[in-house]
Amino acid sequence: MNRNKKNTNKQYSYAQVHPSTIKAFKQGHPHVTMDRYSAKFAKHSLFIIARDAADKELAILLNDPIHSKIKARIWKKVEKVGPVEDIHNFYHELLNRLNKAALKRGALKLASKRDNYYLIFGEADQLPGLYIQVLGKNLVIQYTSFFWSKVEKKLLLALSEILKTNFSEFDGFNIWIQQRKMNQTCNWKAVSALSKKVKVARREFAIEEFGLKYQIKLSEHYDLGIFSDMSSIRSKLTPYFKRAKSVCNLFSYTGAFSLNALANGATRVVSVDLSPKYAQWLEQNLQLNSSLNHKHHTMMVSSVGSALLKLKKQQELFDLIICDPPSSSSDGKKTSAALKNYETLLPKILDQLTEAGVAIIFLNTHNVTWKKFEDKIIGLLKESDQRKFKIIKRLKLDEDCLPLPKFTEGNYLKGLVIGS
Repeated sequence: MNRNKKNTNKQYSYAQVHPSTIKAFKQGHPHVTMDRYSAKFAKHSLFIIARDAADKELAILLNDPIHSKIKARIWKKVEKVGPVEDIHNFYHELLNRLNKAALKRGALKLASKRDNYYLIFGEADQLPGLYIQVLGKNLVIQYTSFFWSKVEKKLLLALSEILKTNFSEFDGFNIWIQQRKMNQTCNWKAVSALSKKVKVARREFAIEEFGLKYQIKLSEHYDLGIFSDMSSIRSKLTPYFKRAKSVCNLFSYTGAFSLNALANGATRVVSVDLSPKYAQWLEQNLQLNSSLNHKHHTMMVSSVGSALLKLKKQQELFDLIICDPPSSSSDGKKTSAALKNYETLLPKILDQLTEAGVAIIFLNTHNVTWKKFEDKIIGLLKESDQRKFKIIKRLKLDEDCLPLPKFTEGNYLKGLVIGS
């Protein structure tokens, strides 16, 4: 093939990819990051046909010139049929992948336990950069690749087609699209409903997870009010909640762990978050769950460090402490990386546990591997002058959010249960 051959069809163009990208392809990595090769990708092509130095065609890529780091994602490795024909068959392949993902969720019977789950989970469902959540009677579409905004009409047509044909349980659902901006804010648009039964698409509504209700808000920010990728983990933690009469929830957000603690019989639950906004949202969630004893809950609008210091002065210990910081957390004065923050935070957490107490800590970033996270925590536990603590359980993405094997970026959520 002539390397300089021009393609007049703006649907696709040819481009050579970096040798390290080719190596990553072979190892199962689905992304093409910014480098001197990907910087030259055609800006107006939907698809890139990736080639090596010998002009051998390797893969069809979903082009994303807008993204600052990930310039393209693998759609399909080149097979005998040929890439151009596969591009022409994109819609039918999209139908097949959407259908396969929906069938997989149906087999898990998630809807019988919770109103929130991922129907599509990006790369893990061979739909890179595309996420579709079920939230109550709503389907919420999120793009982490701007490619999908360019083929939005085809996506919505395909989604409606497979859901109406094969999944009657979604009859009457609204479809929302989260339009992300580069400054971490977004707009929302209700694009359609899966039946004429829907009269009004509401941006605030309640959902239910394992018998507990949560307020969802489609606001100008990315967060929706609950992290559905942690739903399966919350379910697995039920035995720890059942044994704990006193629980401290650090970086409590809108209070999912706090509500679970109250629902399982805790008589003392302390939630800590620096944000008044999330503290108010947590209070709304408490109001939604009238069966919970609100008198057993205390909200501390404070940095985690200050809250732990205050609790220590009060000589208060907990059977269970949960720490789920964002990837970088602010104390109002500075921002520190979550893993680094555990150097000072973990000893304080361990110091606030009862004799048989348990700590559950999380790290939510793909920039730190499982090994690095575990090695760091093991090192900190060895340094502890308190009773002998050890890692007794690992908590990973599961069920509707199983990550793609050998794709470390997709395996971002890491949790450890620490006890003696």
